[in-house]
Amino acid sequence: MEVPLTAIPPLPPLTIKGMRLPLPVFQGGMGVGVSLYPLACAVALAGGLGLLSSACLDRIVSERVGHKVDTYEAVGREVAACRCTSWSSSGYWPSSPRRGACAGC
Repeated sequence: MEVPLTAIPPLPPLTIKGMRLPLPVFQGGMGVGVSLYPLACAVALAGGLGLLSSACLDRIVSERVGHKVDTYEAVGREVAACRCTSWSSSGYWPSSPRRGACAGC
C-alpha cells in the first residue's frame, strides 16, 4: 500500500550549536570531486547541512585556478567560495546568494 505524500508529517527542524536547520538532511562526504562547494551550497540553500570533502582538493582547486595550490589554500578557497555563494553575513545560515564577494569564486 502506497502512502500519499500529504499523509507524511513534515520533519521537525534540527538545531546544532545554535545553527537551525529547517530540513534535517545531511549531505555526506563523497570524496574526490563530488562534495565541493556547489553541492554543499545547494544542500545548505535547501535547508540541510552540506559538507565539503578535502580528498584531493589541492589538485581539483589547482586545476580550477590554473596554478598549484596546497591543501590548506585549497580548503580556504573552497570554504570562501561556499560562503560567498550562499551564506548570510552572519556566517551561519544561508539567506540569499551573494555570489562574487570573494577571490575564491
